[in-house]
Amino acid sequence: MVDASSVAVLVLGAGAGSRYAGADKLGTMLGDRPVAHHILQVLNGFSWGERIVTCRSFAPWTQAYADAGFTLALTEDVDTGMLGSLHRGLAEIQQERVLICLADMPLVPRSHIEELLRASGMSHAPVVASSSGIYQGPPALCSAEHLRALPLAGEGGARSLLSQADFVPMNASAIADIDTVHDYENVRQILQRTSPE
Repeated sequence: MVDASSVAVLVLGAGAGSRYAGADKLGTMLGDRPVAHHILQVLNGFSWGERIVTCRSFAPWTQAYADAGFTLALTEDVDTGMLGSLHRGLAEIQQERVLICLADMPLVPRSHIEELLRASGMSHAPVVASSSGIYQGPPALCSAEHLRALPLAGEGGARSLLSQADFVPMNASAIADIDTVHDYENVRQILQRTSPE
């Protein structure tokens, strides 16, 4: 297993959220905490070498990240897309491996992060990503060198690296991300069904 202390964790939270009815989706309450704090709670259980979160502004949800030792990488230029956000985060990173997580994927369990670290320790691929059905993507443990070689702007993030990736299966519900209010409602119902009484 790769030691978390040799890995930088990068949470991407700088999306425009244009499909979420104009509201700050990452600050929307989901259960007992904001959407963005669910993945934070999972990541806080590891001794990461570096912690970075990209954000468009210092919104209320970012304070918990700062309190947890994350560097807040402000990125106001949303026209550069997810790749721009990715490179903004990489500018703060010295480690050779980077775990990329999305702030709007609140159902990723700690056990899956552990599986990614374990698989990366046995893999020679530049990326060890998550998969479920047709989904392939974050959370993903990547070589910083390969990430830095990606274009500086555009959508799709590190998707072009997936052809070189190894994959760790993830439960179908855990890949849910929140782009729309409908997505939020679906995730809220999943969380309600899986939460202990």
